[in-house]
This record gives sequence, C-alpha cells and structure tokens, in this order.
Amino acid sequence: MSAALPLVLAGPIVRLAYDKVVWFWVATSKKVVGIEPEFFSFDSSSSRKKDGEKLLLGPHHERRVGAHFYGNADFEHASLGKNLFVSMRAARPPEKKSFPTDTIIGYNLELTFEENNGSTFKKKITDLVSGISYSNYKVPTFTIAASPGVIAQCSCRRPGADGEDASTALDFYISIMQFIPKRRPASLFLTGDQIYADDVARSLFEATRKLSVDLMGYDEYMPRSPDSSGKIKFEQPAGNIVFHTGGNPNFPRTNMWRHKLRFGTRRTNGQDTGFTTQDGEGHLLTFGEFAAMYILVWNPELAKKYGVEKNLRNKDSQGDKNLRGFIKGIAAMRRVLANVPTYMTFDDHEVTDDWNISKKWLKNTDNLYARRIIANGLAAYWAFQGWGNTPDYQDPPNPRLAVLGIIESHLRKQLKSNGKLYRFNDRDYGKPMLAYHEWSYLAPSEPPVVVTDLRTERHHDRYKPSHLTRAAFDKLVFPKKGRPLVIVVASPLLNWKPMLTLRAADMLINGKRVDVEYGDLWDDVEGGRAQFIDWIVREAKPRSLVSLSGDVHYSHITKGTAVGTMGISGSEKWRLPLVQITCSPTKNQAAALNKKLVGVVSRANLAEELFDTAGTSAGFANHSTYVRIKYDALKFKGKLGHETIIQKNQICVMDFSKKDRVFAKFIGPKGSASAEIKLT
Repeated sequence: MSAALPLVLAGPIVRLAYDKVVWFWVATSKKVVGIEPEFFSFDSSSSRKKDGEKLLLGPHHERRVGAHFYGNADFEHASLGKNLFVSMRAARPPEKKSFPTDTIIGYNLELTFEENNGSTFKKKITDLVSGISYSNYKVPTFTIAASPGVIAQCSCRRPGADGEDASTALDFYISIMQFIPKRRPASLFLTGDQIYADDVARSLFEATRKLSVDLMGYDEYMPRSPDSSGKIKFEQPAGNIVFHTGGNPNFPRTNMWRHKLRFGTRRTNGQDTGFTTQDGEGHLLTFGEFAAMYILVWNPELAKKYGVEKNLRNKDSQGDKNLRGFIKGIAAMRRVLANVPTYMTFDDHEVTDDWNISKKWLKNTDNLYARRIIANGLAAYWAFQGWGNTPDYQDPPNPRLAVLGIIESHLRKQLKSNGKLYRFNDRDYGKPMLAYHEWSYLAPSEPPVVVTDLRTERHHDRYKPSHLTRAAFDKLVFPKKGRPLVIVVASPLLNWKPMLTLRAADMLINGKRVDVEYGDLWDDVEGGRAQFIDWIVREAKPRSLVSLSGDVHYSHITKGTAVGTMGISGSEKWRLPLVQITCSPTKNQAAALNKKLVGVVSRANLAEELFDTAGTSAGFANHSTYVRIKYDALKFKGKLGHETIIQKNQICVMDFSKKDRVFAKFIGPKGSASAEIKLT
C-alpha cells in the first residue's frame, strides 16, 4: 500500500504571511530537498496581469544545533517516518522591496524530491495536487492585507458529528469573493479542535490505522508504567491492542474507558492512562495515527482511497453515519488552506478530551503510557499545525528549534527499531514534549492577532486558578498600543449566559458541582479572568478587546465592559470595552448540548425565552484591583441562528476595515447570520 502513496500527502498550505515573507507548508511521502516558489500578479478582473519575475529569495544560511543539521534559513524540513516528510519554505522579496498588498497573488511551488539512491527529480505542486485553485485561476492564490481587513475563524471539526462540514460554506464564500482582494479573507484562524483524537468514528479509525503504518513503516509499541517491582513493561504493537468487534463485557474498565463498549476499544490490560474521555474506543495512541488523522481530514483523495466513507454502520459505530459526504468537506478545506494564509492553535481534542483541565487530571495522567500518548499528539500538532505559526527560527538555543530535534531524533530511532526498541524513551521524548510551552505567538495578520495557549500554561491553584499563568502572559507579544486588540483564547472570555444558567441547573439536578480547579470555562476561574484582563490593560493598553474563541459547540457574540477599581468600592482605575466572538462548531453541531435539561431547552431554542442573556462577573485581579464585567449577547440578523445563538455548523468571517467596528458574518451550509459590533 505504501508504494502507492501520492507524493503530496497534505498541503500546500499558505502559513505565516505578510509583506516581507510568505511561508508554505507541505507534507510528502518522499523526502523534499528543495522548494522553489514562483508568483503571479492578477488584476481585479481575474485576467493575468503579468507572469511576474520569480522573486529573489534571501541568502541561505547553514546552521547546526548540536550534531543535528537543519539546512538553510529559508527551507526547513523534518523526516518523521519512512514515508512521511514535512517541509516549510519561505519566499522573500528582494531587499528593500515588499510583496504587493491588497492584490491577488498567485503562486506555484516546484518541489525537488530525493530518491533512496540519491537521485532527484522535480515536480510542480499544481501537477501533483488537483482542485486547489479557484475559478479560471490555474494556480492557487492569496492576498496580503495592507490594513485591518477580513479574517475568518473556525473551530471544532469532528468528522463523526452531526451536520454537513461548514468548510464547504467557507470554500464557496471565497469562490464568490476570489477576485476582490479586500473582500476575501486575508487570514484564517483555526482556533482549536481541528482533529478529535479521542473521538473517532469507526470507519475513519480503521482508515487512520491503515494509513498510519503505511506512513511510518512500522506500528508503534506502546509502553506501560513500571510494575510494583519497578520493572518497565510494554504493550503489543498498537494495531494488536484494538478489540475488533462488538465490545466485551469482561473487558477490564479503567478511567480511560468508563462507558459501555461499542465498536471495540483499545486493549489496555489494566493499564490506567488517567484520561477522562467518554469515547475512548477509537482513541489515537501513536504518532503515526495522529499524523494520519491530519492527513485524512486534509486530503480527499487519500480519504477516499482508505475508505473513510465505505462500510459505514448506523449503529454502535461512534458517528459512522455522519461520515457520509465528509470527503466533500475535506476537498473544500484543502482548497481553503491552499488559498488563505492560515494560523492555528490547539484546544484539547488535538491530544485528548479534558487535556490539562485540573490538578487531579495531571496527577492521574502522570504515567508512562499517558505521557507517550500526549507527547505523540503534541509532536503531530507541532508538525501539522504549530510549526507553521512561527517558522522564522533564530540562532540556538531557540526552544522552537530544539523541539524539532526532539521529535526527529525520537522518530528516527523508532523507525530504526521497527517501533519497539525505543519504546521506553520517556526522558528524551515524553517528558520534554510535555515540558515544552512555546505555543503562543503573534500572527502578523491585519489586524494583528495574539494567539494564546490555554492548555499547557494553566495554573491549577485551589485558591487562584487561571487558564494562563503570569509567566505565560509575560511571554506574549502585543501589537502597537492604543488600537483594538484581537486575541485568540480557546474558551470564550464572556460566555452565553443562558447556557451557564442551564449548566448550573443541570449540575444541581444531577448532584454535581464545578470545583474551583476543575472548570474548563473562564466563568469557573473568575479571579483568573479578572487577572488576565487587568494584565492586558496594563501591558497592551488597547482601546478595546476582541476575543476570538471556539470550544463550546455553539456560536454567539457577547459585548460588555470591564472596569478596574481600587478595591471593591474604590475609584475607577481603567475601563475596557470587551467583545467576545465565539465560532463553534465547523462540524459538531449540538453534540455537547444534547444532554438532559440542557439538551431539551437548547434543542427547542427556549433558552432565550427562559433566561436573560445579560450577565455580570467580578473578581480581584490582585490585592488592590477589583474587576467588574457587565455583558449581554447581541442579536443576529439572518436565519442561521436563533436571535443570539447559533447551533448549526458554521464559520465566521469578520471585517475589521471600519474603525472601531467589526462586521461578523456566520456562514454555513444551511444559511448565514450576521451582526455589526461597535468596539467602543
């Protein structure tokens, strides 16, 4: 099977892009030793204005980190498996010149592949990948905005969930706006849960397993923690620890698999990962499985070849029936990623449900088995999402460069040992990957966007929990002061108040509560939220704050004001207008809401009639500053939502071109809804 893998496994993806540099990302089945970009300029009528000269690229600076060779400053590559290679290439204009802005820029990439015998051959990306250009363009295109303009946002794309993939709606929107530089998105932000590693439909899981082995050239052996004697043991290869049919009533239950077994599960032999996911029978374990999942949701041809939509079951299949038609969404997403500079971040499902949610979770997952799974998820995230956010490496000891060495070294030894000799490499792989926290960054979009890491940087203090530590905040880079600040936080800073009320009622009825260190919403850490907003006011000094979020599987826009005072009753120190734009899901509609009281009310769209959409919040940011927040949900125009909430699959397109205003349009396969937001 591996011999028939296409040369291009995923991509091309336009990544970090502004007037001084554009980076391209591509995953291939053969090693790429060079990528040469060429560019074309188009006028507004879509006819080619000129072929354009091939842009001169910057000087190639060789460098080494320890004994590991990383090539030149404008071409980066990683060997991740026998048939899996990821490459990044920068294009830079001649010195003292810039890429044109507010213009349609077409591009092609010539890839130089290396055979096992050392010989090379060249292929253009447009000859290798079909369906990645719009209309009568013969090549993919993108635009770089000169000033604040149009950006898009989406999150929560679970193939096995209900509804049509909203990627098709964004693809259609771009096709309509493709000739108008100031109307088509100049940036796309994927704000979390681009894959669901813990919740995989059966047919997709089987395809992932097959592709994983074809990519890596082996099946990874999964380790187990030491037994009572201190001796480290190991599992069978990952493919042998799948229970294939029907479920097994005698199967030992662990914290990872608490629910009734359905299509089968991972055979843990009593090994307790400590994970909390309720859908663990299809949980990804190996690096190859995580990598295969990214490729299958970005490559329609491979999804078809590996049977993602074949042999679908309607029962006991964890979402199999919802895979029908998903390949259409995969093709749409692939074209979008090839035509819009894209910035990415994780939430929890790129690794596992509830990842790092609490101190108790961290304690329960402090074992060799869990660390290997988490490290594999993080390594795959790095290769397929994180790397392209910050590809401009600097001189060592830059930690972003070091983590690539950790991943490549581990996977190289795995390949050499056929997946098993290196199974106990916790010190050199598991622990370093979990200790790596350089995931936040500033995207050079227009407007610039600060992207935060709310998973590895959490602070689990019983008295002052927060989703972001002060040390993590101090590493954030902010754009020019005095302008509206746009920031990505995976979980909404200001949530939709009726759902908070329903959540509280549901927990009361079922005798549950959210402990101060267990909540996954900012509303569960109000002191941490107050501290976070106070930090932003003091460090970034913005006129207003626009928060972009996903996570919750419903969309809304919430507007409010935060006021910091000297103590609870003292004088006002500062005042900040807040806007929360939540866009979720791309494909996961209502899945998290259809439970008991919450499900009944939300499915009937009764929440707005029963509960007020306005809310308040208060808490100490520090010993002297008290922060009060008042907010309310805005009403949508259009039929996609129900006044102030959208539960259907959709993607948000936002226009920041008007000063102190944002026009937000939510588009989905079933319609659209919009709202204009004042930032003052």
